[in-house]
Amino acid sequence: MVGKPDSLGFTRKPPPSTFNYRWDTSDYVIRKINCDPPKCICEARESHEKLKSAIEPLVKGLNPKDFEILVDLIFRQAGWQRVGVLGETEKAVDLDLLAPITNERYAVQIKSKASAADFESFREYVSASPDYSQGYFVVHTPQRDLREIRLNHETNSRIQLIFLEEISAYAVRFGLSEWVLRKAF
Repeated sequence: MVGKPDSLGFTRKPPPSTFNYRWDTSDYVIRKINCDPPKCICEARESHEKLKSAIEPLVKGLNPKDFEILVDLIFRQAGWQRVGVLGETEKAVDLDLLAPITNERYAVQIKSKASAADFESFREYVSASPDYSQGYFVVHTPQRDLREIRLNHETNSRIQLIFLEEISAYAVRFGLSEWVLRKAF
């Protein structure tokens, strides 16, 4: 009997709903089959994309040291381990990272603005170094010639270019949007 105390004095309550959505099971199955997400999911995805876009000018406006720190935080949130002091490892490398599972070292060059010549210099350095398995060239304002290298897929597999759009997406994905907001203002 619901609402009345039992022999031990406990009041029985109806069992909790295990499917607590605004639609019933058949609606859910039909939506899933038709790849038709509910409105609240669509709105959340749209807001997420807007946040990534809104973060871009803030990232671009960071001073060079804060931009380096942001990139370091992104890699660390992704599970990488920094081997040396940020920006002081070597002249050509801003971050010396270790992949903890594979024990491979990665070189990261971080620039606010960069050209294809800057990229080529870094690529040559990493290619010649037996210490690094791969490299990341991170820049929020690439010059046209550097963007063309990426568009034409002229990078080798050992060096990956990361531009503003990806940096902002990573900042949001790894929960760093609040940090960016604090540093931008």
